Amino acid sequence: MVEIEMPVELETGVPTIITSQPKSTSPASDSGYDLRHNLNDDILRLDEGLASPFKYLIKMYNMHVQENHNRTFVYGGMQQFLIRQQKLAKTTPKPIPEHNHQNEGLHFNNLPVNVQLHIFSFLDTKSLCRIGSVCRHWDNISCDNILWQQKLEADVRQWNVIGHVTNPYMYREVESDWSNKEIYLRCSPQVNQLKRQENYSFHNLSNILRSLLPRTKPMVAMFGPGLECGTSRVVRKILWDKSGQFVTVGMFPGKFDGGYGSGVTLKLNNTVPFDLTTLYTSTSKERENVAQEHRMRHNKMMTRKVTARDVEEGGGEEEVFELKPRVKDLCRTVDAFIFVVDSSMENNTLDMDKTELFAMVNERWSSPHVPVLVLACIKDDTTTRMPCIDVVNRLEIGNLSRPWQVCNCEAESLKGVSDGIQWLLRQAQQN
Repeated sequence: MVEIEMPVELETGVPTIITSQPKSTSPASDSGYDLRHNLNDDILRLDEGLASPFKYLIKMYNMHVQENHNRTFVYGGMQQFLIRQQKLAKTTPKPIPEHNHQNEGLHFNNLPVNVQLHIFSFLDTKSLCRIGSVCRHWDNISCDNILWQQKLEADVRQWNVIGHVTNPYMYREVESDWSNKEIYLRCSPQVNQLKRQENYSFHNLSNILRSLLPRTKPMVAMFGPGLECGTSRVVRKILWDKSGQFVTVGMFPGKFDGGYGSGVTLKLNNTVPFDLTTLYTSTSKERENVAQEHRMRHNKMMTRKVTARDVEEGGGEEEVFELKPRVKDLCRTVDAFIFVVDSSMENNTLDMDKTELFAMVNERWSSPHVPVLVLACIKDDTTTRMPCIDVVNRLEIGNLSRPWQVCNCEAESLKGVSDGIQWLLRQAQQN
């Protein structure tokens, strides 16, 4: 049996519920057909503008009645049906895309920061500078101050050249605002060499223009304990060099009593001429009978004085060495100094050698712009070498108020000597 409620509100669009039950096998079930027929007749009497939506709803009702007689259909409920679908879409959770958790821990950026820094510490300087261009995170990691501090402390002991502007400890002493990366790139010999190669054409043009200017040959004085020990062959190798790096042009007389200050004129790489005079503490026979640790007391270029120390300094006596008058006069005419030391690991006299260095380059008789080159020599490549930075620290050469450079070299092969002297002559010509 079918119950139908047809209120007057049908014309206002208020939904009217029609409930259907399963079709009965009795003859009374034919009343469903009469009901649909009567409804169709009622719809035809409505205004034609309102008939089309109701016809569609009746058609949908007939279809649903045929498929399932237990379903309830709402007349005029299309809007409610759409609203219900929108609410259902909002409340239904969206499917979560599958994530491969097996590969999540393999990404570099997911590692702890200290692990990333440790991995970056194995990169060389060039790779560490380039890797920062990958992304912002890698740039922050590659510029870490502690990372570059560790790299600086490890690599500085491998550097073969350290100068007055490339001494990393100087920047720490003055509490510079530079980061450790900036200090490293400023002091590293490899980085400075790459910069010179990039500006090779500019430097060549500068050298050509500088060669056109009239100037006198620079006067270079060579001295130091390295001339009186196992590395003394460095002088003879320079004078009789067969590789073409040094060419002997002639000799020049001394300007002081007894011919003091005489020497030879050399050309470096057949381009730059300079005068070289070699200063020894005593004669060769006297040097053979004097131990290296006592050579300052037998130094004929200096006078030894013993003075009393202040009570604040602990009292006692202190040895003071000062140049003799003719040596002072020679130092006033010198344009550059070369201080030769033995940098083998067996040498324990570097702390005393600094006394001779500071006495020779004293500002009272030597202009503060005169450069100093320290040749840290070993006999050959079979000798264990002291790191260049240790030579700088033990000589306390950073206290000099003039241009200086410490350069590793070998006495037998002259490896590193020409590069150091080239820097020295360039500094002397600029002043």
